[in-house]
Amino acid sequence: MRETYEELAIAPSRVEVFAELGWQQTSVHHRVKPFAGRVSAPLSLQPNPDEVAQVLYLPVSRLRADLFERRGIWRDRQSREHVLYRFDLDGHEVWGLTARILRDFLAESEEFRAEIDNAR
Repeated sequence: MRETYEELAIAPSRVEVFAELGWQQTSVHHRVKPFAGRVSAPLSLQPNPDEVAQVLYLPVSRLRADLFERRGIWRDRQSREHVLYRFDLDGHEVWGLTARILRDFLAESEEFRAEIDNAR
């Protein structure tokens, strides 16, 4: 919630969290705890120029398993291999942690699949 407010000025009171995802580790060994939520309309984003270069929109109707492609491999501190995923979004390559979180969430969350079906 702090990051959402810091990066896009979306107040925590506007977000309805509906899923807590598992911990993720980045290739530079930071740990991240992602959540998924809905933001009530109307939505007015105010990107923080120190944090956000550009806002990209991925409609839930486009979020499908076949969106993701394998980009490579990275190793964590214990030398375990992890697949790097990527996808194209309006001429931009989205990869790394963002792609992994979205792919894992899509694969594991029954509630999110219902959200996608409702958006189509």
